[in-house]
Amino acid sequence: MKVHFAKLHEILLFKLRAAVHCVTLYSPYIKKEVVERLTSNVGADVSIQMICSWKIEDLVKGVSDIEVYTLLKEEGHHLFYCPSLHLKTYLFDDEHLLTGSANLTSKGLGICKDANLETLVEVDPIPNDYAIYLKKILKNSFLITDKIYNQIAEIVSGFSEKNDFDPTELKELEKNFREVIMEKDYFLISELPMTNSPKELYMEILNINDSSVVKPVVAHDIALYSLGQQEWDNAEAFESYLSGRFFSHPFIVKLCSFIDRPRRFGEFKEWVQTHCTNVPVPSRRELTENVQILYGWLKTLGKDKFEYSRPGHTEILEPKR
Repeated sequence: MKVHFAKLHEILLFKLRAAVHCVTLYSPYIKKEVVERLTSNVGADVSIQMICSWKIEDLVKGVSDIEVYTLLKEEGHHLFYCPSLHLKTYLFDDEHLLTGSANLTSKGLGICKDANLETLVEVDPIPNDYAIYLKKILKNSFLITDKIYNQIAEIVSGFSEKNDFDPTELKELEKNFREVIMEKDYFLISELPMTNSPKELYMEILNINDSSVVKPVVAHDIALYSLGQQEWDNAEAFESYLSGRFFSHPFIVKLCSFIDRPRRFGEFKEWVQTHCTNVPVPSRRELTENVQILYGWLKTLGKDKFEYSRPGHTEILEPKR
């Protein structure tokens, strides 16, 4: 463990430049000028996800900037909203972690002269329970979209920075604000399983201990299907529980209605591409691995629902007769 208390922005930029695949930044307050610095210091192949805790008063007073959304969108990155977020944690390639008190603001990172006194701590290795905890926060956060951004921008533009907020009016505004933003999107690719198979997921969960490092895909599926606090007597009990969680997910419910006749693997890829809400929409080639995993889960967990066959080189899944 290493504690940083000076030049925090330089520490963060160093980690960003070293990232290869993905960066996930959890910060209640996020400022536009900081995001500009961050996005200009990551490789072209690195995806960024930011999680914030926007509030109407904070956006109006400039504690957080609504323009962060458009900056991230232009670079192909994503912004999420978590109203109860208070931690400040920065995750790089799901392997390296900084956590502490510093928000993604000039004051928080020591960029300006009147900066706050903050710390960031390097944690290596990342504790398994904390890795899963972070995945749960992301899973339960809400993706900001153009529609949501435009509605929020309209609310915020109705106030000036000097406006005195009436407590009753502000309470009602925050309620309306949350109703606008907290529409869960269940059709993102991140709402699909990522571990190769239910059996592999079960074995990985069995082998989690204080000396092991949980795989990011395993942490994702534990969070997605709420498996963290459960115990099972055997693999069959695990599969039964997982099957209930898997087939009750809105994405899977809709997909199952599509399997009303024999469907080829290519049809599954086309269906997932058509129905996923990711922006930009992934290409079918990009979706191949996701759909292969999904297809395998359907075969394993849906043995009582579907029949699988492979005439020649074509895989087919159809309703059980």
